[in-house]
Amino acid sequence: MGAGVLLQRAMAIALIGVVGGAAHSYFGGQAKFRQAAPATNPDTPPLPGVPQPPPESPGPGAEISVAQAWDLFQKGSPFVDARLVEDYEKGHVEGAFWITADQFMNGNFPAALNFIDKSATVVVYCSGGDCDASHNVVELMHTVGYTQCHVMKDGFDPWKSAGHPVAAGKPEIGGG
Repeated sequence: MGAGVLLQRAMAIALIGVVGGAAHSYFGGQAKFRQAAPATNPDTPPLPGVPQPPPESPGPGAEISVAQAWDLFQKGSPFVDARLVEDYEKGHVEGAFWITADQFMNGNFPAALNFIDKSATVVVYCSGGDCDASHNVVELMHTVGYTQCHVMKDGFDPWKSAGHPVAAGKPEIGGG
């Protein structure tokens, strides 16, 4: 066998080793993140002295229910209405700011964001259902540093139907 053939085989073996090692590192390293959650039975009381996981709370950008949004409203969380200004004027969550994705165009910063603390838990809503306006606004708010934005997934109508506080009229900040 010539030196060229031996060199090719050695390089092929080395390449297989590198690829195999990388795959092992990637997939083997990922296994530590795939730890199974402990099995729990809601009818079984927790064992004394065994730490329990904290109660479920929505993560940033999570969709939340009207009931969860109501809880945040009562705690003073700011609300953002991502619907068209005409819809906002007809009715919105009491005290809600009006911010749409269009207000971020061309690098603009919606004026209402000057009144919302970047670390606050913010509830963003639109019409619910197939409406993506609230998700778009949450994504844009994240890009400018808002880390605790949640989407009230069912939208404004269920909020109103639940008898929660609503208001009507033009936005006080950035209104049309």
